[in-house]
Amino acid sequence: MQDRKTEAASFVEEMVAIFDAVPGMALISRDKGCHQMTGNRTAYDLLRLPYGANISKSAREEEVPRSFRVTKEGRSLSSDELPMQMAAASGRPVRNSEITVVFEDGTSLELLGNASPLLDENGEVRGAIGVFIDVTESKRAEQSLRAAQAELVHVNRVLIMGELVTSIAHEVNQPLTGILATSGCILREMEARRMNFQAIHEAITEIAEDATRINDIILRTRALVKKECPEWSELNINHVIRDAALFTNHEAVRTDVHVRLDLAFDLPGVLGDRVQLQQVLINLAMNGIDSMRTIVGRPRELVFKSTKCANGVLVQVQDSGTGLNADAIDRIFEPFFSTKSQGIGMGLSISRSIIESHGGLLWAEPGSYGSVFQITLPANRDEGALYCA
Repeated sequence: MQDRKTEAASFVEEMVAIFDAVPGMALISRDKGCHQMTGNRTAYDLLRLPYGANISKSAREEEVPRSFRVTKEGRSLSSDELPMQMAAASGRPVRNSEITVVFEDGTSLELLGNASPLLDENGEVRGAIGVFIDVTESKRAEQSLRAAQAELVHVNRVLIMGELVTSIAHEVNQPLTGILATSGCILREMEARRMNFQAIHEAITEIAEDATRINDIILRTRALVKKECPEWSELNINHVIRDAALFTNHEAVRTDVHVRLDLAFDLPGVLGDRVQLQQVLINLAMNGIDSMRTIVGRPRELVFKSTKCANGVLVQVQDSGTGLNADAIDRIFEPFFSTKSQGIGMGLSISRSIIESHGGLLWAEPGSYGSVFQITLPANRDEGALYCA
């Protein structure tokens, strides 16, 4: 009998040693309601509790740990929403559960873990076991990476706007010239005391329309350059294409490039951020225009095309420029690779990341002349990307 007790004690010691060796927070509860829960030393260290204390948020009122609360996406979780309790209640494992432990001093831990029910010899749930890994640092690194990516997107957008300053100035100058001319006409009519109210009404209407046009230009420009979080909404991709074409129109005229729109009118809406998608199309268009600067002996043409593809839309930006060789097509989306002597090599890399964040794909192919950049976007947020040949 003594030998059996000694063996049992030795077994328990070995299990405790194994439990403490688990690389993360290991928890165990031996009752179906998970009212009593213990853990390894890592668990007590991470949760800042004395070794051996009851860890369970389902414990009796006087035993519930008060020094922390458990949240998910900013919302406090009740005890029956916690992974261990859910596994015990359902009899099924809970996989890849992300939770945040928030302490009284405002600091927090990000945990990722799995929980499974413990079964007795009859297959009945008698508790639960779980292992959780501290992913706080990796989460912070991920947030820093997202912030850096957002900064790169913004920098690229500002660089694009720098190239388009002349185009924007020209676009604003036209309605301003119209306002000045119309205002002068009204003043001359009034000075000559020819009070033709119909003509004056029409002239003032023209001024209001030109002023509205200027305001729209300014709003579009501000939206493109200001730094803010993406705003997702259902979009008509043809409207996005037309806005991008407007931004690049003056640069195209200046370099003797004809811009043509070939847009299908039965397209489904796409879910996305208008400004980011405009940024991609403007970047592709400016690259195309730049590739045609030295072309002689054939028309310089930039074509925006939209059409349906399986479960979404296909957008093409085609130029008749110098084209891309096989090596360049394979590498142009790599960060810091550029075919331009003054290029920083980030525009296409950023453009691809934007399209992929929208659930789509961006790739390049050689055209009959020049290059064809193709974009697929899903009509909704279905999983998986689209590829339409």
